[in-house]
Amino acid sequence: MDEQNYVINKVTQVQDEALIKSWLHGKSKKTIQAYNRIAEDLLANLHPRSLKHADLQFLQNFINLLKARKPETIKQRIAATRSLFCPQVWVPPHKSSRFSASS
Repeated sequence: MDEQNYVINKVTQVQDEALIKSWLHGKSKKTIQAYNRIAEDLLANLHPRSLKHADLQFLQNFINLLKARKPETIKQRIAATRSLFCPQVWVPPHKSSRFSASS
C-alpha cells in the first residue's frame, strides 16, 4: 500500500471511529457492548470502504445477512443500525419561538 492510500485509510478509520464513539455516547454498558458488535459487523462488511459509503443497497444487504438469527436479534440490529444512520435529534424550541410552551 502506498503512503497516500495509507493516509486515506487511516483518515477513514478515524472518521468511522469518531462516528461510532459519538453514537455510543451516553448509552448503557450493555448497549455499548451490543452496538460495538453491530459496528464491527458493519465495518467488516463495508471494508475497505467507510461508513459514509453505506448506501441503502448496502444496508438492505446487511439486514438480509441477519435472516438466520433470532427475530429479536434481527429487530435489535435493525433498530441499532437505524439509530446510527438516522439519529433522532431533539431540539428544544427557542424561547422566543411562537411554538414554545411559554407563549
